[in-house]
Amino acid sequence: MTKRKYGLIALVIGCFATISFVNQQKVQATGTVIKNKSRIDTEYPLSGASNFMMVAGNQFVQSESPFSGRIMANSVILKKQWIGPSGFNGSTESSTNTAYDNYFKNLKNPAVIINDFTKGNEKIYDKTEGMKNLVFHLGGMWQNPLVEDGLSKNTEFATDTSKADAEAAYPGMSVSLSGFSKGQQGTFEGLWKNKMVEGINGNLAKLPQYVDNGVNKYETSGGSTATDYSLQQNIQDVSQFYANLLPENAGFWSSTDEIMDLKQTNPINNENKVSRPVSNPFYITDPWPEVTDVIINIVAKADDPTVSAETREKTKPYTIEVDGKKPIVAVSIDRDRLTENYKKAKHMNIQFHFSDSFYKDDGKTLDSEKIPQIARTN
Repeated sequence: MTKRKYGLIALVIGCFATISFVNQQKVQATGTVIKNKSRIDTEYPLSGASNFMMVAGNQFVQSESPFSGRIMANSVILKKQWIGPSGFNGSTESSTNTAYDNYFKNLKNPAVIINDFTKGNEKIYDKTEGMKNLVFHLGGMWQNPLVEDGLSKNTEFATDTSKADAEAAYPGMSVSLSGFSKGQQGTFEGLWKNKMVEGINGNLAKLPQYVDNGVNKYETSGGSTATDYSLQQNIQDVSQFYANLLPENAGFWSSTDEIMDLKQTNPINNENKVSRPVSNPFYITDPWPEVTDVIINIVAKADDPTVSAETREKTKPYTIEVDGKKPIVAVSIDRDRLTENYKKAKHMNIQFHFSDSFYKDDGKTLDSEKIPQIARTN
């Protein structure tokens, strides 16, 4: 088995996250209504968070690693001016890279949902510079020189923030990045004009995914009424639903025995130089201050690194679907473990280590059809 890293992300500790992957419509629970109109069924296996690669109840921070997939968060920060190929949802420094064209043609929209476009985090990155990076990369999602101005609406975004409010929060913001040549791509005007999902106009409650799950706002607030149901609350409800599937004191559960719970010994990488017990996930410090890395092993039994190659060859290959349903993995992140390595940790990086069975035949590219449903519990 070859371990690989995927989906390096940062979340604010205390938020709830739900992780899933595109084009996954099957789930073991069928027709379950967990609260209000919130659904867990074949169309919405993770309710309002279904069919997104990453959903963050609060802030999502993207490092310099490339990211391609649907994302929904209360706010988003890109730490670096340039993100390695293929950038953020396929954006590149030029418009000549069409390697991801077919992928994004079939990507369900909106590809990116950001509730509050006015929020930054000066402790992580300069607020204005961070917004310049975000607007530039959002504007460049799925570039194609064959369409007018090199821009395509095949990858769109939605927000609850009006363009006027975004401009008021960043007065006089202009984007001038090396290699930038696409007119209004790096401006609020261009982003709202070229990439906004039509008919939303700063109102995420109109999205079918929200309507179908009874969600009418993103954030839970003290002024909520009895009829209000936020996405943040929806995430918690789904999280609790899948938490009930976890055995007591367990951090990992799979609906199929073809995915194993590979526990690892935590490296002695913490303030107190204390060896931690084996676990999955396991927790280590990050070079970035105030961050704990959460490593989650998603390993097919056919790739079991604890047995011989001969034994692995005799093991049944990983099955993508069982009875027409994708496997489900539930992962519990222990909040106490987040601060045991570094007591001042305020963020967490989540890294997935997928085994070979989840990759395409080239051995380099994760296959979204093979990856199970993954839910992070409270």
